[in-house]
Amino acid sequence: MSDPVEPENNIRKVLRILIAPYQDLENVFQQMLMSRVIDDAIGVQLDMLGRIVGQQREGFDDEDYRRMLRARIAANKTGAIEHVLKVARLTLNDSDAYLHVTHIDNATMVLKIEDVATAADVAALVMRMAKLAVAGGVRLVLEYGVSAYAGLFRYDSGPGYDQGRYAGALENT
Repeated sequence: MSDPVEPENNIRKVLRILIAPYQDLENVFQQMLMSRVIDDAIGVQLDMLGRIVGQQREGFDDEDYRRMLRARIAANKTGAIEHVLKVARLTLNDSDAYLHVTHIDNATMVLKIEDVATAADVAALVMRMAKLAVAGGVRLVLEYGVSAYAGLFRYDSGPGYDQGRYAGALENT
């Protein structure tokens, strides 16, 4: 009398042999899928994602380019203040920054970056990306500090005359 476990083992062995090539194929498809995710993509894969969303690399390394891709994806959903703020946050990438938008009139909004020092080149990048998220015909003004808030020039309780710095502003035209 034969062992009842023996036929089951043989069936499993045959199935493993038949399925093995398909497992390799599934692994390749899984790898292709994961290389299209921003967090996992590198190099040329990120460049391909950039072409899809309309964002060129412009010399950014992979980490900074991922940040720009996320901002561009958010910017492609234009119009709402929440999108403008999200794009600015993703581009700035500084959790200490306080960002808010105020309206001057129906066709002008002011985006303010507060509580952090913002370099002029970073501010220009934030402005460029935020402009993509603003609805057509709306003027955007970016206000930012070029040094930490405590170091800004103030009349009331600031460091005094000839000390500190004024904030910067950029405007889209």
